[in-house]
Amino acid sequence: MVFDAQDSGCLSYGVEEAGRRWLVKTATTAKGRASLDRACTVHAAIRRPAIVGPTWTVPGEAGPTLIYPWYDGSLLNHATVHGTDRAGLTRFQRLPVPQVEEALDAILDAHLAIMPPAWSLSTSTTAASCTTSPLAGCG
Repeated sequence: MVFDAQDSGCLSYGVEEAGRRWLVKTATTAKGRASLDRACTVHAAIRRPAIVGPTWTVPGEAGPTLIYPWYDGSLLNHATVHGTDRAGLTRFQRLPVPQVEEALDAILDAHLAIMPPAWSLSTSTTAASCTTSPLAGCG
C-alpha cells in the first residue's frame, strides 16, 4: 500500500518484514523533510498513548526515514489531493458516547502535551538526535 497523494511532501508506504507490518515515511520535498525533522523532535520529547511514535528512524541525505508500527484502522478524514473520504468520521460519530469521550480525552491529552509552554515546535534538532536502527528489507 502506498500513500502518495497527501501533498505533505512525504511518501508513505506499507512494508511487511518477518510477519510484521510497518509504515515507512520518507520525505520527497524540502517541506516533507522539515516535517519529518519536527516529528523526530516531538517524538524524542513527548510520549503519550494517543501519539504513535516511530520504532526506528534512519537518517539519510534526503532527511530521516521514519518507520512506525502498522495499525489497521480508518482515518476520520481521509483527505488527499483527489478529495476527501469522511466515512471513518461517520462511523466514529455513531460510537457509544463513553467510547467517544475516552477517545477525545486521549486526543486532548496529546494536544496538551505538545502545546507551549510544555513544548515548543521552534526547538531545533537534527535527524541525528532520533533513535536509529536498521530494518531489514527497508532499504
